[in-house]
Amino acid sequence: MEKENNITVKYEFLAKKSYDLLQEQKDSFTIIHGKAGSVAAISAILITFFLFIIDFEITANWIIYLSFIPLLLISFSFYYLLKILVSKTLMLGFKREKLDELIKMKYNDVLLFEMGSNKKSFIHNEKIVETQNNWFKKGIKLTTIVGIILLILIILSQFEIGRKKIETKNEINLNNKEMNEKELIIKNQDTNQDNDSTSLPSEPIEQENSQDTIIPDVPLEDLEPFEKGDDSEILNK
Repeated sequence: MEKENNITVKYEFLAKKSYDLLQEQKDSFTIIHGKAGSVAAISAILITFFLFIIDFEITANWIIYLSFIPLLLISFSFYYLLKILVSKTLMLGFKREKLDELIKMKYNDVLLFEMGSNKKSFIHNEKIVETQNNWFKKGIKLTTIVGIILLILIILSQFEIGRKKIETKNEINLNNKEMNEKELIIKNQDTNQDNDSTSLPSEPIEQENSQDTIIPDVPLEDLEPFEKGDDSEILNK
C-alpha cells in the first residue's frame, strides 16, 4: 500500500511538472507574440520619423542613397515580425471531451494520461516556439541596426544641411558685398560727373539788341478776314 502511495505521489509530481512546463511554453509563445507587435509598431514609427525629419530637397544625394539600406532592412524585419503575428496553433494537453472517458479510469492512469498528453503537446509546440523565437531575434536585431543607421543618417543630414546653410549664407553675403561695391562705384561715378558738369565755364548768352528790331509791314492778303452779315466789309488799315 505504501509503495502504491509513493507511485501515486510520483505521478502527481510529474503530472504537475509537465503541466507547468507546458504553461511556461505557452507563456513564452504569448509574450513573444505581443513583443513582435510592439517591435513592428516601433519600426513603423522609426521609418515615419526618419521620412518626416529628412528634407530630401536639400539633403545630399549620398545620404538619400544610403537611406535605402535601412528601408531594405526594415522590410526584412517586418517580414519576420509579421510571420510571428500570423495565427499558429499550440497543443495544451488533452481535450475537454476526454474528461468523460478519463473519469472512468483509475487515478494513476489518469495521471499517466495527463503526463503523456502534456509531453506530446510540449514536443509538438517546441518547434513552433523555437522558430518564433528565432524570427523575433532576427526582427529585433534588424530593427536595432535600422535604428542605429537612421540615427547616424539623421545626424549626418543635419550636419550637411547646416553646412549648406552656411555656404548659402556666405554666398549671399558675398553677393551683397559685390552689389554694394558696384553701387558705390556707380555712385562715385555719378558724383564725379556732377562735379565735372558744375565746373565747366558757362557759355555767354547772346542778348538781342532791341534797338535793331523793326516791326514789318504785313501785306493785306496775309491777314485773316472776318465777315458778319451781308454788308460786311473787310477792314482796311
